Amino acid sequence: MPVAIIGGGPIGLASLAHCMTRDLKPILFEKETHVGGTFQQTPHVNLFSQWRYSVDGDVLKWLRTNDSWVAPNSDIEPTGKEFVAQYLKPFSELPKVKACIHLQTEVLSVSRKGCHKCVSYGRAEAPFVVRTVENGKIHEYEVDAVIDASGVSKSPNPIGINGLPVPGEKELGNKIQYGMPDILTHGQERYRGKRVVVLGSGHSAMENMLSLVKLNEKHKEPPIWAIRGADTFKNPLDDVIKRKFPALIKLLDRVDDMIASDKIRMVPHFRVKELVHGSDGKITVVPDSKSVASITGVDEIIVSNGSKPDHSITRELRIQLDAVFECPYNLAPVIDPELFTCNSVKPNGYKELGHPEANFYIVGRKSYGRAPRLLLETGHRQISSVIAMVAGDKEAADRIYSQESAVIGPCSSVPFLVKQAADKKAAEENLHKIVMNGVA
Repeated sequence: MPVAIIGGGPIGLASLAHCMTRDLKPILFEKETHVGGTFQQTPHVNLFSQWRYSVDGDVLKWLRTNDSWVAPNSDIEPTGKEFVAQYLKPFSELPKVKACIHLQTEVLSVSRKGCHKCVSYGRAEAPFVVRTVENGKIHEYEVDAVIDASGVSKSPNPIGINGLPVPGEKELGNKIQYGMPDILTHGQERYRGKRVVVLGSGHSAMENMLSLVKLNEKHKEPPIWAIRGADTFKNPLDDVIKRKFPALIKLLDRVDDMIASDKIRMVPHFRVKELVHGSDGKITVVPDSKSVASITGVDEIIVSNGSKPDHSITRELRIQLDAVFECPYNLAPVIDPELFTCNSVKPNGYKELGHPEANFYIVGRKSYGRAPRLLLETGHRQISSVIAMVAGDKEAADRIYSQESAVIGPCSSVPFLVKQAADKKAAEENLHKIVMNGVA
């Protein structure tokens, strides 16, 4: 029976490639009309990682079967548009790949045939049943394994500091967008010349602010950036991150310059209490502290507070999640953002991503749950281990944990993406410090 893959992003498509390489029968379900939906929504934004760190070896191998495909320059950072056009889309259109992909297909639930969560007898032998809706019709597929690579972009965090929507948030839904809307293309009419507030202090908020500044260069009033803390989100950056992610350093520097030149108005210590819709159609953003003034006359709000996973489709499966991050239970100690940066997370595979429900795995961004900053190369390494385990090749599945798997650099299956010795040495030294300090 097939291996079901949920999600047509880079990790879902890489899972499909690894399945084909191992002569498994993949079937991929994507809710949107196209693959790479998250990147399609942010075509103007550069990835922090260069091409060499952003692609999967098995996908490349299949792409090279198409003589007309031209490999991108591995030393530059692609935009979301380029990442889809030069990598995801060409792979998805290969005849053998295209036959495995079901677009505009929403997965409603995943369960075991004849078994709800409380039934144990015969459970391990029962196939999974993936229920979908395609063109308005319900379909069910029996499969041997399920790889959930559906991501978290469809479940953005609300405004409230307590993780809940604030009063007025739902009522003002037509004035609020979440994540990273395409401000410079489809959002020009919506945001040009408007009084816009961006909530959130991470990299997505920074990109939104820079887009708003560029769109409204001739507008007298700068966009407003309201953050909960005293300063923007900036983790300490070690030398490896500085070398590996120059685009990230440029982003931080550009934001600092915009703030210094008053092109961005930053409002620190702002925790939203409620949103009030005035009779003039304007919004007042009310803080929870009397020492901070309300932001009045607002036309639009962009909420960049991150996202969380939605596990509702697997309610009848026996999955084990961490109580804090809502990620696979065994993965949580490895990715705790208070202990590790994206750079120092150790390689993780089937051991960390497995569940009591055999042959079910959550991979990619969704595997991190509420923890941020998954690297694409980490996701590629995950699925190289998981798909090998699904195929019964435990030796290959364990290879990810070998001493040769550097903390930095793409997994060993990537042919032309060579690890840089300096990066590997720095990464090993960084990991050694973490271990010696008793963190790992």
